[in-house]
Amino acid sequence: MCQEGIGSFVSCCIANIICCSSEVEEFSMASRPVATRPDDMRRLNRARVLAALRRAGQASRNELARDTALSAASISTITGELIDEGLVVTANGDEARRAGSTRGRPRVTLTPASSAASLACLSLQFGSLGIRLVDYRGEVLHAENTNCLTLELTEDTLIEAMNGLVDRALAAAGARAGPLQGVVIGVAGVIDLEGTTIQWAPSLSIRDVPVSARLEKVLDVPVRLWNDCDLMAEALHGEGFAGGSDFGTLLLSRGVGMALRLRGQLVNGLASSGVEFGHIPVHPDGALCRCGNYGCVEAYAGDYAMARRAAGLSCRTAPVPIGEVRELASIGEQAAAGNADAVAALSEAGEAVGYGLAAIFSLVDPFPLMIVGLDDVLRERLTQSIRATLRKTLAGKAVADDLVIDGRPDPGPLVHRGAALSGLTALDRTLLASPPPIDKAAGGEAA
Repeated sequence: MCQEGIGSFVSCCIANIICCSSEVEEFSMASRPVATRPDDMRRLNRARVLAALRRAGQASRNELARDTALSAASISTITGELIDEGLVVTANGDEARRAGSTRGRPRVTLTPASSAASLACLSLQFGSLGIRLVDYRGEVLHAENTNCLTLELTEDTLIEAMNGLVDRALAAAGARAGPLQGVVIGVAGVIDLEGTTIQWAPSLSIRDVPVSARLEKVLDVPVRLWNDCDLMAEALHGEGFAGGSDFGTLLLSRGVGMALRLRGQLVNGLASSGVEFGHIPVHPDGALCRCGNYGCVEAYAGDYAMARRAAGLSCRTAPVPIGEVRELASIGEQAAAGNADAVAALSEAGEAVGYGLAAIFSLVDPFPLMIVGLDDVLRERLTQSIRATLRKTLAGKAVADDLVIDGRPDPGPLVHRGAALSGLTALDRTLLASPPPIDKAAGGEAA
């Protein structure tokens, strides 16, 4: 997806999320004799209007009334409030008047106010830091990727590098950027459950880095850390991945990671982002993993592991430093040409993934899978091995042939879209959390 399309994608995703939340709340109210406070109904109605506006991109008040099933009086009051709060503007940029009678007035088209806020979406990968600065509509204002020796970063230099990215992005966007309201950082590694600390990341030699606290002191805005695979899952869910609301996102790249969405929710550990699929032991005393243990999924399916096996080296050979493997496509080409070591590398990688999946399937039942990080040729070869391995297991044999397995070659766009989606969703909730005083025109009306 091109950058120009990210805004509409993110807006639509946020709209769907807010609408789903509204539907759940309405269902609960209809199912139980619970009194609904007027301020709760006001928040719900405001959220519905903003969600409908994001979904449409721009809409008139009449269209919003139709899409939300709210009265014209309610729509006029709510949109007037959103305009006064700077969250909504007219599509042509003219100042909109506070709601009232629309008799005799020309049709006014409304849209989320791009300048209401900006959000910095960062990513930390091995050897690189990246940023996408987006406005309140989700449009990309500035994009930058910078190479750096991440293993040499200290806590101070990491914070300085991230702060520098944000400063440069804001300077580049200039007047197009609204006030910075938040930062979302996707990290290939383990994050604490509160999203404040990098507990461990293969790209860093330091551990337990309190990124949120340090960066919030500098930028004076909320900072939230996410595991990168979780952000990919959020983006795929927003897109409407064919797997539905329950699926796994498997990253096969410089490392191996996974995110799970089950029953419509991300699955994390009790104290961390969890789901360290790459370090499930599938062959005890097997290949050496870069974590220092033996037989992990990643010791076979990580890029360095496949490169090691394709080169004919012993599985106990120390893994090449992560980041040195630049191109896995050559392994696929060698395998296609009949190179036995390359064929074995891909077969063993798929086998390790298959056994890892079978272990998880035993706990939570099978789920559709999105493999990220491999081109179509490599993914197809690994998929064949994954299915063959699942056929050997109790948990996988029934679904091995029909399991939905799709793929995306590049994790980067998914990480940044997921960051924008999660960040703007949180920002919407914050901005809508304190509605203005209720008036009788719309305060108690149910949707």
